[in-house]
Amino acid sequence: MSLADLQRAFRDALVTGNPESLAPALVGGADPLARLAIHQRHYDASLARALLERFPATQWLLGSQPVIDAARDYVRLHPPVRPSIAEFGEDFAAYLAASPSGRTIPYLAAFAECDWHLGRIAVAGDEEGVYRVRSAWPIDRLLAIFLGEARPDALLFEPEDVHLEIRGRRGQFTITRLAE
Repeated sequence: MSLADLQRAFRDALVTGNPESLAPALVGGADPLARLAIHQRHYDASLARALLERFPATQWLLGSQPVIDAARDYVRLHPPVRPSIAEFGEDFAAYLAASPSGRTIPYLAAFAECDWHLGRIAVAGDEEGVYRVRSAWPIDRLLAIFLGEARPDALLFEPEDVHLEIRGRRGQFTITRLAE
């Protein structure tokens, strides 16, 4: 088995959780598959944690457990395609919104997309990022509640066509409602 084949088999074993193609190359010790399982758990946990850290407002809105469950599934179905974990999960907002728990909140995809862009700004350098999000709900009001100190006793949330611009660089951002 060439080095490229071994690397591919190792990657496939981590991503799919199936070590069959790699098993013949694992030698030494009492149980090489148990050692590989450590790497598989680390792979899953690291990527799921990276997703969870990028969507704190979404966890606040939907609850932690549904987001954790969706993150674990997403990691298996959508392995990273770029070398930076900071770029992992660009389409997680849509994936989460399509999940059984996510379908209970009609504005979840747009809200989670805003959360994603806020995370992009948080890890950005000095260059300003500008992102636009369109929603049929006033998700900027929810973000303001999440980011603010005051919590309303009740929130009347009616559909409303909203266009938002998220602008900022590391350590600072603004969310502006745009005219259509």
